[in-house]
Amino acid sequence: MRIIVTGGSGFIGWHLANYLANNPDNEITIIDNHERGEADSMFNELISRKNVIFINQDMTQKNFYNDLSGYYDCIYHLAAINGTKNFYNRPYDVLRVNILSLINMLEYCNNNNCGGFLFSSSSEAYAGTVDLNPDKLVPTSENIALSVNDVMNPRWSYGGSKITGELLTVNYCRVHKLRFKIIRYHNIYGIRMGYDHVLPEFFRRIHERINPFPIYGGQETTSN
Repeated sequence: MRIIVTGGSGFIGWHLANYLANNPDNEITIIDNHERGEADSMFNELISRKNVIFINQDMTQKNFYNDLSGYYDCIYHLAAINGTKNFYNRPYDVLRVNILSLINMLEYCNNNNCGGFLFSSSSEAYAGTVDLNPDKLVPTSENIALSVNDVMNPRWSYGGSKITGELLTVNYCRVHKLRFKIIRYHNIYGIRMGYDHVLPEFFRRIHERINPFPIYGGQETTSN
């Protein structure tokens, strides 16, 4: 299979691309510009393999797909700016990059060059619907109405970009009769994640034996 993984230098993208590349019959094309991911030793080892191609491009620019050619059996679109600090400090960048990169990737796709498309969404897309649920049931059903609780809160830049991304994926792929899937991640953590996320920051404080131990919030529930 010929497969594209966007955001392949990121945490989840690297693990996906690495898994797919372990099959020598697959040809993996990674598109990334290291906005969030790293060109570390693990990534460099991955792109050194004979069946892996790396394209260093900013996907908000349409010319990013000039280096693509032929038919791809599947496109996994994971490229995005994430990280809670970025949601607050760079909300416009989060919206611009996440939406533009998806639009450009979708507009590359047609029945002649794409067999299927997967959009990497997030549980943040329906995080606000817990407040709309009269019983506030957790876990929340994934088919509940989506909502942005407060457009003035920059925290919603990421969740809003993912709601928009789901709408774009569904409608573009339906119009062009492309097979598609949408996946909403909850909390994923593991090797090569770094510390710019809630769970690894929590683990870091444990490792450093910080005392008194700060716990922020404390009323939330999570699904891992």
